[in-house]
Amino acid sequence: MKKSAKLSLTLALMMGITGGVQMMQPNQASAEISDNFRLEMNGVLSYFHDIDHNYYGGSNKRTDGSALENGWNHYTRLVFRYQVDKDTAAYARVHSGYDAYGTGYSYTSNSTYFDQAYFTFKDRKHNINYLLGKRGMTLGQSMVYNSTGNQTGAQITFGNWYDPNNFMLFWGNRKGGQKVWGAQAIVSPSKAVSFNITYLQSDALYTSSYTTTTNYYVKSMTMDTSGNVTGITTTTKKSEALKDASNNPWLYTSSSTTTKSSKNVRDEFIDFGTKIHMSKNSHFVAEFARNMSGNPSNSRTYSGHNKGWFAEYYTGPTNDFGSGLPLAKKGTQAFSIRYQDLGKDGSAVHNNTFYDDKKGLRLDYGYVFRKGMSADIVVGRMKDKGTDGHDKGKYSNIVVGSISYKFK
Repeated sequence: MKKSAKLSLTLALMMGITGGVQMMQPNQASAEISDNFRLEMNGVLSYFHDIDHNYYGGSNKRTDGSALENGWNHYTRLVFRYQVDKDTAAYARVHSGYDAYGTGYSYTSNSTYFDQAYFTFKDRKHNINYLLGKRGMTLGQSMVYNSTGNQTGAQITFGNWYDPNNFMLFWGNRKGGQKVWGAQAIVSPSKAVSFNITYLQSDALYTSSYTTTTNYYVKSMTMDTSGNVTGITTTTKKSEALKDASNNPWLYTSSSTTTKSSKNVRDEFIDFGTKIHMSKNSHFVAEFARNMSGNPSNSRTYSGHNKGWFAEYYTGPTNDFGSGLPLAKKGTQAFSIRYQDLGKDGSAVHNNTFYDDKKGLRLDYGYVFRKGMSADIVVGRMKDKGTDGHDKGKYSNIVVGSISYKFK
């Protein structure tokens, strides 16, 4: 049986596909899918120690409502690719959602869903690549913007994204409807050195609470013949109020109302980065981003909230331990040391290798122990910057052990 037939048969039986499958007897099942079809499975299984909720940002909670501090996390993804012709391809990815298991064996989970589904078109004559649909995107050196999926829109790249010199335009909407658009140029003066300059606008939803107090003043009174007050008319205007004995507006009563307000604030980033390959197994990468938004919310007024930077030295083939390292050959080792200084609003969206409102060191060691499988351990020591208004100067520790896999 051809490789494609074996693969398609497995998929048909696993996923319950009935079109093109005849089920006479178990040993007579058959299914055919073109050799242009490819399948990949990847994912991560990790255990974390994160009392201060840097790894998850405090957003993942157990069923009792308490935040996770120690526990397991897992996700699996299936990537489907169909090569329509030499210049056209279709992609789709099924994401399992994240399962975070904490103390007491209770957990939160999301249902499986398609977080990517898009088409690519290549114009070979003009060396232009087009992308249309729902996909992910990484900008800069991965700090300013790193969304692996759930972003729908279009992208035009002059050259290929992996070419040493290319220019990209993009626009669309993130999950939740937030708009994102911008441009990025990659310039490589030599094989060993590359630079990026990135411009990005991205909506961000901020929720704040505020309290309003309304004062009611005595405007007029009515009295009976004995001088007893029988009626009071109030006003909210001080200019209409009667004066008390001290010649101040005569306050009658007050009422307070607390209101929660949510609004979209447009973040506007300019980002610069570089990657230097000092040798085959010795590399340096750095990035600086500044949020130039002129519309900060009440929670975004702290010094240093709108910028971030990091510098990293790593050995081995990649500093992407979750997705890149499993592709290396068995026995490959990689090590990374990174210093970050990231304000609360210094990044649009990033993965959990960066920590908002923190500065400090992060170490990562990885090893490929099977074909398509690697293990790594992260140890981090961070200091809270206080740009979100809380815990300035507080230190926290992060320890995460992971097994990553990618099978094609």
